[in-house]
Amino acid sequence: MDVSDNPVAEIRGITYRAFRSVLRRNAEYITERSVPERLAVLGIPVLVISGAADPVGGRRRPISR
Repeated sequence: MDVSDNPVAEIRGITYRAFRSVLRRNAEYITERSVPERLAVLGIPVLVISGAADPVGGRRRPISR
C-alpha cells in the first residue's frame, strides 16, 4: 500500500461537497450494522478494546465499578 507523505495536504485538497459525502456515507456505514455484526463476518477471533466514550452494546455510559 502506498501511503502519502502528507495526508493532511491531500484532505485539504478535496472539495467541501466531497468531504460532506464521505462523512454522510461513513455515518450510514456505522449505523447500518453494529460493531459485533461487522466483526462476526470475519470468522476469526478478535479483541475489541473500547474507550469510555464508545457506546458498547447500546450503552451510552461506561459501566461504573
